[in-house]
Amino acid sequence: MFSKRIERDQLATKKEQLEEALLNVKMRGAEQEKQLHQLQERINLLEEELAKAKLSKEYLVDQRHEKEVEAQYQETIRGLKMTLEGWKRRCQDIADDAEEQLRVATAKTPF
Repeated sequence: MFSKRIERDQLATKKEQLEEALLNVKMRGAEQEKQLHQLQERINLLEEELAKAKLSKEYLVDQRHEKEVEAQYQETIRGLKMTLEGWKRRCQDIADDAEEQLRVATAKTPF
């Protein structure tokens, strides 16, 4: 009887130890679950930041491309303006020559 009581006490103690160990495992599991959730939230935030950074980079690349294209257009416009000024001078020279020839012809022709 005494040995059965000792055995029962030992089993009760062992049961308490196992229950405590199980509780500790559950608490660690809950803590790990919480940490996992926090890590998932952090990953989501980082993914959002990455997406924003990619959009920002794409925007900056697009902006740089637009500036390059605009610079090319400005260079083309400058070239066209120079060509236009050259043609204006030529036309003015032709008009001046025509006026001079008209003046000379008018001066030579008696009315």
